[in-house]
Amino acid sequence: MITKEQAMALRHGQELHFGVCKSTTGPRGGVKVTQTRVRVSGMCQTWKTRPEDFRVPVKHGMYDNGEIVPSNAAQFHLMSDCPLAMHTVECIANNDRSAQEVCICHHSR
Repeated sequence: MITKEQAMALRHGQELHFGVCKSTTGPRGGVKVTQTRVRVSGMCQTWKTRPEDFRVPVKHGMYDNGEIVPSNAAQFHLMSDCPLAMHTVECIANNDRSAQEVCICHHSR
């Protein structure tokens, strides 16, 4: 979930994730990571008359545009808050070699 404070700290070009990020292992051991990445395409807009409201424009792909507003902010999360990233950190902390080989994470980009 994106809060107003996090939204105000976002910068142009920063990547966020939309929806549920998940990793599935196929029958032959292949790992498929499903995540929808969006980029911030403008500044956070706030209003003095409505202090709880904010609006952050985002871009997905070449032609799709959208925005993060309080009504849909629960569907977005920062790359650092991604459950896949937390799983990878746990694997590294536990020195679990087999889990590290399975973990595929696109957060290093």
